[in-house]
Amino acid sequence: EIVRKLGIDAGKITVVHLGPGQISRMAAVPAGCGPEGHGINAPYITAFAGGGNPHKNLARLLSAFLKICSDHEEKLVLIGRIPRRIRQQRILDHPKIITLGHLPSAEIGPLIAGSRLFVVQSTYEGFGMPVLEAQSLGVPVACSAIPALQEVAGHSAAFFDPFSIEQIAETLHDCLRDPELRRCLLRAGGQNVSRFSWERAAAQTMAVYRTALGKGSSGVSQEAADLAEVAR
Repeated sequence: EIVRKLGIDAGKITVVHLGPGQISRMAAVPAGCGPEGHGINAPYITAFAGGGNPHKNLARLLSAFLKICSDHEEKLVLIGRIPRRIRQQRILDHPKIITLGHLPSAEIGPLIAGSRLFVVQSTYEGFGMPVLEAQSLGVPVACSAIPALQEVAGHSAAFFDPFSIEQIAETLHDCLRDPELRRCLLRAGGQNVSRFSWERAAAQTMAVYRTALGKGSSGVSQEAADLAEVAR
C-alpha cells in the first residue's frame, strides 16, 4: 500500500513485525479479575468490541453469532466500548451476549485465557496483535482473512471472510462443535506466536538504522549482534 499510494521505492521499505502485546497469562489473577469476577460462567468465546471504529466489524460478528448460538452452549463476551448505533439495538439484550465495556489490562488477560475461542472480526488491520495475545494465552483463534491477519497468523487460525455473515457463522460453528479443530489451532498458535518477540523487533529496527547510517548491513549475523546489544 505504501508503494502503491505514496510512490515510494519498495527497496527503501523494511517490514519489522511487532511482538505480542502486554496482555499475558498472569501467575496469580487478582481477586475479581477473572471471568467469575464479572459473573461469567464457562464456556464462552471472546472478542474485542472495537469502540466506534467501523473496521472492527462488530455488527457482522453479532449477526453471525446469533445465527449459531442456539446450537451451542457458549456465550459471546465482548470486551471494550460498544458503538452507540449497536447499543441502541435490541441485539445486546440477548442472554448469550455479555458486554463488559472498557477493562484494565490486568482483567483482559484472564478473561481471554478462560475462553474457548477468541475471534478477530476486523475488515482491516495494520498488524493484528490480538491474534498473538490470544495465542500466547493458549486460546485458539478464528479471524478475518485479511492480509495483515493472514501474515501474522500464518496457518494457525481459522479464517473467514469478514464481509460475509454466513462465513463468520460457519467458522464459529465449526470451531465450537469440533474440539479436535480447536486443539489443532491451539498447537499451531503456540508454534506461531514463537515467531514474534519484541527483542527481535528491536534488533531488526536497529539493523535498519545501522544500514541507513552505513554502519553495517542487516542479516542473520548482524541481527544476532543487534540482539546482544538490545539485551545489554
